Amino acid sequence: MQHSTMLKTIVPARLEFRDGVPYSAAYGDIYHSADGGAGQACHVFLQGCGLPAAWARRSSFAILETGFGTGLNFLATWAAWRDDPARPVRLHFLSVEKHPFRADDLARLHAQWPEFAALSTELLANWPMLTPGFHRIALDGGRVQLTLMLGDALDCLGHTIPHGLQPVVDRSPLGHTIPHGLQPVVDRSPLGHTIPHGLQPVVD
Repeated sequence: MQHSTMLKTIVPARLEFRDGVPYSAAYGDIYHSADGGAGQACHVFLQGCGLPAAWARRSSFAILETGFGTGLNFLATWAAWRDDPARPVRLHFLSVEKHPFRADDLARLHAQWPEFAALSTELLANWPMLTPGFHRIALDGGRVQLTLMLGDALDCLGHTIPHGLQPVVDRSPLGHTIPHGLQPVVDRSPLGHTIPHGLQPVVD
């Protein structure tokens, strides 16, 4: 499902490598550390969100990320959800990406992580056309919902999320100010950042 909110052209990311690590020439930075990325996703992203403990025995759980990149954080989260007997019934993962990869480039990237091969195959089979706006992807029999917000983060988060795409956001490892209009409820800021006025969080 796609919800277009912006009239801007999406410029896909250009797949490049530096010393075997995915690299963005546009931003002069690597996508993950040289250890292969999967360990970084588990130890930094998942632990930063307090997972898996935070979602234990919940009916649903939502995460907001401000950079889909290679999709590794999403794949690691999805895999952790699958492996956890105390997982929530539904997982909703929202992610903003200004320069998404094309499906064929993602396939090349995901080949580095064979442990996520089955998940990658399902994700790529449902990868959307790279048009601006909100794209909802149902995975794992509909129990996992990925909402890709393609465009500039301020454009995406500055718009009201369309009806039906408004979950309560339980975890968001953000270092950014979230514009007024998104207004999720956040249980905790996992990285200890000050949450700006307008986000209206409930902080434990």
